[in-house]
Amino acid sequence: MAECYEAAGAVAKRVLESIKSYRDGDYKDQYVIRTGYQQIDDIIGGFHSGELAVIAGRPSMGKTALALNIVRKIAITGDGAVGYISLEDGEDVILEKLLTMDSMIDFTVIRTKDLSEKNMKGLEESADRISKSKIFISDCRNADINSVCSVCDAMKKDNDIQIVFIDYAQLIKGKSDGSRALEMAEILDNLKELAYSLQIPVILMSQLSREVDTRMDHRPTITDFPVKEVVECMADTMLFLYRDDYYNRESDMKGIAEVIVAKHCNDRAGTAKLVWNPINYMFC
Repeated sequence: MAECYEAAGAVAKRVLESIKSYRDGDYKDQYVIRTGYQQIDDIIGGFHSGELAVIAGRPSMGKTALALNIVRKIAITGDGAVGYISLEDGEDVILEKLLTMDSMIDFTVIRTKDLSEKNMKGLEESADRISKSKIFISDCRNADINSVCSVCDAMKKDNDIQIVFIDYAQLIKGKSDGSRALEMAEILDNLKELAYSLQIPVILMSQLSREVDTRMDHRPTITDFPVKEVVECMADTMLFLYRDDYYNRESDMKGIAEVIVAKHCNDRAGTAKLVWNPINYMFC
């Protein structure tokens, strides 16, 4: 049964190496993966191996865009290995979004015949950078939780990914024959176990309840998450995305997105404010 325990000295050495790597901005470290957004990292300290994190919000808040921005920062800027599993968009659409982020070219222009030679050259350069990165994309539309976990296992085994993003929870089919709430609890339980077994952070995108839209203050809280009791127990980190100008045209926070840290394993909470540019899906 020697494999069931480890000497504290060995653990201390590993943790110290991880802390040093994090301090030095080493994205290859297997213990902590920084988001690349200083305000967010100052609160949560990056995503940690073995943890399940949730990025949630109402539709059109920018959940997928935020996730892909983090993917780009980890894999292209930082040379980390990242898995991205989409149950909504196909692989080509995900790649188009990464191209528009990296090239800073309007997404709508990419999909038209109005591309100038300068823009085409910019896209080719971005495609080259993405091709050289360690981003691995899977189109898992209509997949069940077993299939999603199998893809994650394969990405880890074949490419040694350091973090995986799954977009999004409500499109994953559970194994339970019971209510959707039971299915969601099962999905979260499986993803929590996956994060632990692979020893990587698993980042799950999720929709929030329509109740958010009926209140005067539309900022989400944990109570807006489906099966909140389960997610409070399973998720180590919960980030909620909110844009005031989506609800209020006269908002004095136009173009500002709030990333609300509603739960974190070290009990820290807070709000990071990022600039949102919908033309090229960028958070800055």
